[in-house]
Amino acid sequence: MNQPNNRPGGNSLTAGGGFLLPEDFDVTAPLLPGAYLKMRRIAAGLTPADIAEQFITTPYRLEERGRAQWIELIEADAQPADVSLLVALKRLFPFDLDVVIKLERIAQGSGEAPPAICRYCGCSWEDPCDDGGRPCAWAAPHLCTACVGKDTAPALEAAA
Repeated sequence: MNQPNNRPGGNSLTAGGGFLLPEDFDVTAPLLPGAYLKMRRIAAGLTPADIAEQFITTPYRLEERGRAQWIELIEADAQPADVSLLVALKRLFPFDLDVVIKLERIAQGSGEAPPAICRYCGCSWEDPCDDGGRPCAWAAPHLCTACVGKDTAPALEAAA
């Protein structure tokens, strides 16, 4: 992502008259790895069923519905994702594997600072989204320029 140019204070912002983040939403609280993956999947316009129809589980073959439920469990951080699944997911939608690893270390109590992640689309410094044909930048803490003015409800639900 490009260097931040504009960092207004506070957690709620308005842009073009649109309300972005509720006052009580703690954007500084780290996401869990599954919530981050869910945000990136949603940003890519995919459903768990879309993901499930794209790969086969081995050695235990799950039916498509079972694979979609498995993805939902991973996104709820109720089931860990292994390396082979992360590689498969990376082929289906963009996300930063380093962010997933760092979020897992934080969840295990590493004490390190959370990575900068847009709380709408889940993009990060190393995995920026498209902002009109160029990489996005930070509009505010935890909000990229491509997401300014968007309804944040889907991402807030994913992060919850």
